[in-house]
Amino acid sequence: MAKNSNKKTPVRAALNDDSSLLASVKNGLGAVENSHRNYIEEGIKNLFSDSLELDEAMRIGNERDNRWDYLLGHKDTNKIRFYAVSSGN
Repeated sequence: MAKNSNKKTPVRAALNDDSSLLASVKNGLGAVENSHRNYIEEGIKNLFSDSLELDEAMRIGNERDNRWDYLLGHKDTNKIRFYAVSSGN
């Protein structure tokens, strides 16, 4: 299983070429639900080159598992940031 190193976006590059998660990776914050995007400051939204809604992509067969909500690929560092939305106060 080769890593997907030819891709330029961080989340895609972190996944294996044959990963079923690749189809769920979206450009920018495209994988982040609109209501959840409101929690991200306007000034930094353009810093992310790709995103993956991990809960949805991993839901089948893992319904009871705790997961991070989103993976966000940071443009400047090529690192992946984990983004969890909490309904708590």
